[in-house]
Amino acid sequence: MVDQRSIGGGETAQTTAHLTFVTDFRLGEIVSRVGRQPARALWSAGQVAMEQIEAIAQELAIDCESRRVPGYLFAALDKDPAKERESLHRDAELASELGFDADLIESDPVFRRPAVRFPIR
Repeated sequence: MVDQRSIGGGETAQTTAHLTFVTDFRLGEIVSRVGRQPARALWSAGQVAMEQIEAIAQELAIDCESRRVPGYLFAALDKDPAKERESLHRDAELASELGFDADLIESDPVFRRPAVRFPIR
């Protein structure tokens, strides 16, 4: 497991062990730090890792109840939704430019805040 701060902290403490290629650092921030191609490689590596985990579970017939569902990067709960929407919009556009399926939506299914939706692939 890789977490931005402490292991099992933040959102990870509230999940049921989901896998995602979307990092804690926003895509725009990663691109500004390391560039477009390294950022794309980072997210692509996450996708490959998820596919490897699925393949291993199938190969070994592990009943782990794995299933693919859309992912959501939602506006921070402690920030202004309008400002967050602008930032999420930029990240959705950037993700699309780098070859990842991403759509800005006005309301995520849990918190009802602006979000980037990553469809099932």
